[in-house]
Amino acid sequence: MLKTAGHEPGSEAVEFSLALPFILAIFFAAIALGQLLFLYGVLEHAAAEGARAASLSGRAADGQAAVLAALRSARLDTSAARIDVAFAGPRLSVSVAYTVRLPALKLIGLNNWPVLRRECRRLVRN
Repeated sequence: MLKTAGHEPGSEAVEFSLALPFILAIFFAAIALGQLLFLYGVLEHAAAEGARAASLSGRAADGQAAVLAALRSARLDTSAARIDVAFAGPRLSVSVAYTVRLPALKLIGLNNWPVLRRECRRLVRN
């Protein structure tokens, strides 16, 4: 039986077991990043819908209701959202803050991570 230099039986399994944690970390980080990007897009849409509704009606309650409806349509937990609608003269601002609770982020100590999106508009006068 001929042996090659530097090759022993089972060395591939040992090398794979050493590389596997890094491969899994990259895989789960990609999943968490995808979830965060999806959440950012949903919050951007929700803030825009809230600003549109509040600018048309002139009432903060309509803006908050539109934000909640957009969050529900994306099947997000509305109890993790904080919605602020503020009027300043002819302008309004809608801020949506959402606390992210992803299991993949819990592994690195970022279990409760706030994501914020703000939209500003002019009031529509009839």
